Amino acid sequence: MNDYIEIRLSDLRCYAHHGITEAERRMGQEFRSDIVLTCPNPGTITQIGETVDYTRVYQLFRETMEVPQPLLETVAMTLADRLHHAFPQVAEINISIEKTSPPIATLVGRVGITYRKQYDPA
Repeated sequence: MNDYIEIRLSDLRCYAHHGITEAERRMGQEFRSDIVLTCPNPGTITQIGETVDYTRVYQLFRETMEVPQPLLETVAMTLADRLHHAFPQVAEINISIEKTSPPIATLVGRVGITYRKQYDPA
């Protein structure tokens, strides 16, 4: 039986300039994100180098969110690639990104995407 460890960063919030309309890119808006990285359990973990450092995950998230993209799918795929490069032991990455105030008339709520990618862990 395989066992795994999930590293989670939940309800991350940041202001960014993603969107397909000029107004979204110019004015920006708040985004909410969840990131889950699933890794095979390497055994007893006693040092940060033996697992995923969530401070580095957050840093990569912030850096990726700072680069405007028209689509959230592009943002999530780019972030997943960067995370896997930094942490090749990851077997699966799940990233959800939501616009908290989407530019849709009369919509009360949020819209977003979830991207999931599986890897053969290193």
